[in-house]
Amino acid sequence: MGSGYYSILLLLITLINFSAQAGIVVAGTRVVYPADKKEVTVSMKNTGQTPALVQSWIDTGDPTEVPQNITVPFVLTPPIARVDGGKGQTLRLMYTGGALPKDRESVFWLNILSVPPKKSDTHNQYLNVAYQTRIKLFYRPAGLELSAEAAGEKLQWKREGDTLSVFNPTPYHITLLNVSGEANNKATSLQGEMIHPYEKRVIAKQIGMKSGEQINYAIVDDLGKVLPLTARLN
Repeated sequence: MGSGYYSILLLLITLINFSAQAGIVVAGTRVVYPADKKEVTVSMKNTGQTPALVQSWIDTGDPTEVPQNITVPFVLTPPIARVDGGKGQTLRLMYTGGALPKDRESVFWLNILSVPPKKSDTHNQYLNVAYQTRIKLFYRPAGLELSAEAAGEKLQWKREGDTLSVFNPTPYHITLLNVSGEANNKATSLQGEMIHPYEKRVIAKQIGMKSGEQINYAIVDDLGKVLPLTARLN
Protein backbone atom coordinates (compact mmCIF):
# COMPACT_ATOMS: atom_id res chain seq x y z
CA MET A 1 0.00 0.00 0.00
CA GLY A 2 1.26 3.49 -0.92
CA SER A 3 1.85 6.48 1.31
CA GLY A 4 -1.30 8.10 -0.08
CA TYR A 5 -3.43 5.31 1.43
CA TYR A 6 -1.92 5.81 4.88
CA SER A 7 -2.40 9.58 4.58
CA ILE A 8 -6.10 9.10 3.85
CA LEU A 9 -6.40 6.57 6.70
CA LEU A 10 -4.75 9.00 9.11
CA LEU A 11 -7.12 11.76 7.99
CA LEU A 12 -10.15 9.52 8.56
CA ILE A 13 -8.94 8.57 12.04
CA THR A 14 -8.44 12.26 12.84
CA LEU A 15 -11.94 13.13 11.64
CA ILE A 16 -13.50 10.28 13.63
CA ASN A 17 -11.67 11.42 16.76
CA PHE A 18 -12.75 15.03 16.15
CA SER A 19 -16.38 13.93 15.67
CA ALA A 20 -16.32 12.01 18.93
CA GLN A 21 -15.16 15.17 20.71
CA ALA A 22 -17.50 17.56 18.88
CA GLY A 23 -18.34 20.52 21.03
CA ILE A 24 -21.11 23.02 21.62
CA VAL A 25 -23.96 23.21 19.10
CA VAL A 26 -26.31 26.20 19.22
CA ALA A 27 -29.99 25.81 18.35
CA GLY A 28 -30.73 28.14 15.44
CA THR A 29 -28.68 30.44 13.25
CA ARG A 30 -30.10 33.73 14.57
CA VAL A 31 -31.93 35.17 17.56
CA VAL A 32 -34.92 37.52 17.31
CA TYR A 33 -35.74 39.56 20.41
CA PRO A 34 -39.27 41.04 20.19
CA ALA A 35 -39.53 44.28 22.18
CA ASP A 36 -42.64 43.08 24.01
CA LYS A 37 -40.82 40.11 25.56
CA LYS A 38 -39.22 40.27 28.99
CA GLU A 39 -36.55 37.82 27.90
CA VAL A 40 -35.64 35.30 25.23
CA THR A 41 -33.69 32.08 25.59
CA VAL A 42 -31.08 30.36 23.46
CA SER A 43 -30.44 26.63 23.79
CA MET A 44 -27.13 24.89 23.22
CA LYS A 45 -25.89 21.36 23.68
CA ASN A 46 -22.54 19.70 24.20
CA THR A 47 -22.55 16.93 21.60
CA GLY A 48 -19.16 15.67 22.71
CA GLN A 49 -18.22 13.22 25.45
CA THR A 50 -16.14 15.56 27.61
CA PRO A 51 -17.17 18.70 29.53
CA ALA A 52 -16.60 22.14 28.03
CA LEU A 53 -16.28 25.59 29.53
CA VAL A 54 -18.55 28.00 27.66
CA GLN A 55 -18.23 31.79 27.69
CA SER A 56 -21.02 33.87 26.13
CA TRP A 57 -21.27 37.58 25.33
CA ILE A 58 -22.91 40.05 22.95
CA ASP A 59 -21.06 42.50 20.70
CA THR A 60 -22.11 45.39 18.48
CA GLY A 61 -20.43 44.23 15.28
CA ASP A 62 -16.69 44.14 15.95
CA PRO A 63 -15.63 40.50 16.40
CA THR A 64 -12.16 41.51 17.67
CA GLU A 65 -13.42 43.54 20.63
CA VAL A 66 -12.90 41.90 24.02
CA PRO A 67 -16.09 41.29 26.05
CA GLN A 68 -15.12 43.52 29.00
CA ASN A 69 -14.87 46.54 26.70
CA ILE A 70 -18.32 46.11 25.11
CA THR A 71 -21.44 47.96 26.25
CA VAL A 72 -24.80 46.59 25.06
CA PRO A 73 -28.39 47.05 26.35
CA PHE A 74 -28.71 43.39 27.30
CA VAL A 75 -27.97 41.14 30.24
CA LEU A 76 -26.85 37.62 29.28
CA THR A 77 -26.82 34.82 31.85
CA PRO A 78 -24.91 32.75 32.57
CA PRO A 79 -21.87 34.46 31.02
CA ILE A 80 -19.71 31.44 31.89
CA ALA A 81 -20.93 27.87 32.36
CA ARG A 82 -19.62 24.32 32.40
CA VAL A 83 -21.57 22.03 30.09
CA ASP A 84 -20.97 18.31 30.54
CA GLY A 85 -20.81 15.95 27.59
CA GLY A 86 -24.25 15.12 26.22
CA LYS A 87 -25.88 17.84 28.34
CA GLY A 88 -27.51 21.13 27.44
CA GLN A 89 -27.47 24.71 28.68
CA THR A 90 -29.92 27.58 28.24
CA LEU A 91 -28.84 31.20 27.90
CA ARG A 92 -31.23 33.95 29.01
CA LEU A 93 -31.17 37.34 27.29
CA MET A 94 -32.89 40.33 28.92
CA TYR A 95 -33.20 43.77 27.38
CA THR A 96 -32.23 46.45 29.90
CA GLY A 97 -33.50 49.45 27.96
CA GLY A 98 -31.63 51.97 25.90
CA ALA A 99 -31.84 54.44 23.04
CA LEU A 100 -32.51 51.93 20.26
CA PRO A 101 -34.57 52.97 17.19
CA LYS A 102 -38.28 52.25 17.44
CA ASP A 103 -38.95 52.37 13.70
CA ARG A 104 -36.53 49.61 12.65
CA GLU A 105 -34.58 46.59 13.87
CA SER A 106 -31.22 46.86 15.59
CA VAL A 107 -28.61 44.15 15.06
CA PHE A 108 -26.12 42.74 17.56
CA TRP A 109 -24.06 39.55 17.64
CA LEU A 110 -24.22 36.67 20.13
CA ASN A 111 -20.87 34.96 20.75
CA ILE A 112 -20.47 31.52 22.29
CA LEU A 113 -16.90 30.37 22.97
CA SER A 114 -16.35 26.71 23.85
CA VAL A 115 -13.09 25.67 25.52
CA PRO A 116 -12.44 21.93 25.97
CA PRO A 117 -10.66 20.64 29.10
CA LYS A 118 -6.88 20.45 28.93
CA LYS A 119 -5.56 16.91 28.68
CA SER A 120 -2.66 15.92 30.90
CA ASP A 121 -0.52 13.18 29.41
CA THR A 122 3.25 13.02 29.88
CA HIS A 123 3.67 10.62 26.93
CA ASN A 124 1.62 12.47 24.30
CA GLN A 125 1.08 16.05 23.23
CA TYR A 126 -2.40 17.38 22.46
CA LEU A 127 -3.57 20.53 20.72
CA ASN A 128 -6.42 22.19 22.64
CA VAL A 129 -8.66 24.17 20.31
CA ALA A 130 -11.38 26.63 21.38
CA TYR A 131 -14.38 27.02 19.07
CA GLN A 132 -16.40 30.22 18.74
CA THR A 133 -19.92 30.50 17.34
CA ARG A 134 -21.17 33.95 16.35
CA ILE A 135 -24.78 34.50 15.30
CA LYS A 136 -26.95 37.54 14.63
CA LEU A 137 -29.18 38.96 17.35
CA PHE A 138 -32.02 41.19 16.11
CA TYR A 139 -33.86 43.50 18.49
CA ARG A 140 -37.30 44.01 16.90
CA PRO A 141 -39.46 46.95 18.06
CA ALA A 142 -43.19 46.44 18.46
CA GLY A 143 -45.69 47.89 16.00
CA LEU A 144 -43.65 47.75 12.78
CA GLU A 145 -46.09 48.19 9.89
CA LEU A 146 -44.70 45.48 7.64
CA SER A 147 -44.33 41.84 8.69
CA ALA A 148 -40.90 40.24 8.70
CA GLU A 149 -42.17 37.48 6.38
CA ALA A 150 -43.02 40.00 3.65
CA ALA A 151 -39.86 42.09 3.88
CA GLY A 152 -37.77 40.05 1.44
CA GLU A 153 -40.26 40.58 -1.39
CA LYS A 154 -39.99 44.37 -1.04
CA LEU A 155 -36.36 44.65 -2.14
CA GLN A 156 -35.92 47.01 -5.09
CA TRP A 157 -33.29 46.12 -7.70
CA LYS A 158 -31.84 48.69 -10.05
CA ARG A 159 -29.22 48.90 -12.75
CA GLU A 160 -27.19 52.10 -12.68
CA GLY A 161 -24.68 52.09 -15.51
CA ASP A 162 -22.95 48.74 -15.21
CA THR A 163 -23.63 48.30 -11.50
CA LEU A 164 -26.39 46.39 -9.74
CA SER A 165 -27.81 48.02 -6.62
CA VAL A 166 -30.51 46.98 -4.17
CA PHE A 167 -32.61 49.15 -1.87
CA ASN A 168 -34.25 47.81 1.29
CA PRO A 169 -37.37 49.94 1.97
CA THR A 170 -38.31 47.91 5.06
CA PRO A 171 -37.50 48.22 8.79
CA TYR A 172 -35.90 44.75 8.80
CA HIS A 173 -32.38 43.49 8.18
CA ILE A 174 -32.48 41.23 5.14
CA THR A 175 -29.76 38.61 4.61
CA LEU A 176 -29.13 37.72 0.96
CA LEU A 177 -27.50 34.40 0.13
CA ASN A 178 -27.37 34.35 -3.66
CA VAL A 179 -28.27 36.74 -6.44
CA SER A 180 -28.37 35.65 -10.05
CA GLY A 181 -29.78 36.70 -13.40
CA GLU A 182 -29.66 35.78 -17.06
CA ALA A 183 -27.34 38.12 -18.97
CA ASN A 184 -26.41 37.37 -22.59
CA ASN A 185 -27.72 33.85 -22.06
CA LYS A 186 -25.21 33.38 -19.23
CA ALA A 187 -25.97 33.04 -15.57
CA THR A 188 -24.46 35.75 -13.38
CA SER A 189 -24.03 34.68 -9.76
CA LEU A 190 -23.31 37.28 -7.12
CA GLN A 191 -22.35 36.91 -3.48
CA GLY A 192 -25.04 38.16 -1.11
CA GLU A 193 -24.82 40.05 2.16
CA MET A 194 -26.93 41.62 4.91
CA ILE A 195 -28.84 44.73 3.81
CA HIS A 196 -29.73 47.09 6.66
CA PRO A 197 -33.13 48.79 6.99
CA TYR A 198 -33.63 51.63 4.48
CA GLU A 199 -30.17 51.02 3.02
CA LYS A 200 -29.14 51.17 -0.61
CA ARG A 201 -26.20 48.93 -1.47
CA VAL A 202 -24.20 48.31 -4.66
CA ILE A 203 -24.12 44.53 -4.98
CA ALA A 204 -21.93 44.12 -8.06
CA LYS A 205 -20.16 46.04 -10.81
CA GLN A 206 -20.06 45.33 -14.55
CA ILE A 207 -22.94 42.89 -14.43
CA GLY A 208 -24.10 43.19 -18.05
CA MET A 209 -27.75 42.74 -17.08
CA LYS A 210 -30.62 44.49 -18.86
CA SER A 211 -33.54 46.44 -17.41
CA GLY A 212 -36.61 44.27 -17.06
CA GLU A 213 -34.53 41.13 -16.62
CA GLN A 214 -35.54 38.72 -13.88
CA ILE A 215 -33.45 38.69 -10.71
CA ASN A 216 -33.33 35.48 -8.69
CA TYR A 217 -32.28 35.77 -5.08
CA ALA A 218 -32.66 34.03 -1.73
CA ILE A 219 -33.08 35.35 1.78
CA VAL A 220 -32.85 33.82 5.26
CA ASP A 221 -35.98 34.01 7.43
CA ASP A 222 -36.33 34.18 11.23
CA LEU A 223 -36.07 30.39 11.52
CA GLY A 224 -32.93 30.19 9.40
CA LYS A 225 -34.75 28.80 6.36
CA VAL A 226 -33.63 29.82 2.88
CA LEU A 227 -36.48 31.35 0.84
CA PRO A 228 -36.06 31.75 -2.96
CA LEU A 229 -37.58 34.90 -4.46
CA THR A 230 -37.68 36.73 -7.80
CA ALA A 231 -37.95 40.35 -8.90
CA ARG A 232 -37.50 42.52 -12.00
CA LEU A 233 -34.46 44.69 -12.63
CA ASN A 234 -35.48 48.34 -13.04
